[in-house]
Amino acid sequence: SLGSFFDWVPSKKNGLYWVNPPFIEKCLLDVGTRLVKLLKTHKNTTFVFISPCWKDFPCLKGLTDAGYVVQKAVLDKDKYKFFDHFTDRFIPASKCNLAILSNNDKRIVTMEEILSTWLKSI
Repeated sequence: SLGSFFDWVPSKKNGLYWVNPPFIEKCLLDVGTRLVKLLKTHKNTTFVFISPCWKDFPCLKGLTDAGYVVQKAVLDKDKYKFFDHFTDRFIPASKCNLAILSNNDKRIVTMEEILSTWLKSI
């Protein structure tokens, strides 16, 4: 472990980071607030953020309203599976939102690239 996400700061220029927090509302809201702060203070940073498909989900709305969501998609649970380290296999976990958040003028990854790579890995 690299320690707490809430103490962590991006270390790469033009960094791309994945964020898949526990699907607990308070945690997700705190992560969303932290992502906005990091995007305001660290140039050329991109996050791929996974979150639940909850109705009226304030975290994703807050990120969108802050202007950092450049692309988003809904992942079907039967098509985009997650790796379960307990059973050592891919499983259909849940329907999720996938959002690319960025303050970088240059796109370092597209939604199509992420989804295509995800399907190839299953």
